Amino acid sequence: MTDSTDSARIQHPGKPARGCMLHHVPMEKTTVPVIYGLIYDSAEYLQARRDFPNAAEPVRAGCVVGAGSFSDQEDRVWACPVCTALSGAWENEQGA
Repeated sequence: MTDSTDSARIQHPGKPARGCMLHHVPMEKTTVPVIYGLIYDSAEYLQARRDFPNAAEPVRAGCVVGAGSFSDQEDRVWACPVCTALSGAWENEQGA
């Protein structure tokens, strides 16, 4: 497991100075899966990401080539618990 500081919008090298700007609650460190490959997002998914900007979601590692490229299976990120709960409810409604 790594502790990312780069690709996902909710990742920070240390604890965020502020909590979730949308819900005004502290961010929490959580473990999420790392996914690889090219991912196409629907318009609905992109809107949900705007509605729940700090939800814990998989880290997108992109297309990786070479031996050992897929060694990281999970990562630690900062996320808003309210965004995460609302995002989960939205995914359930979508049948995801």
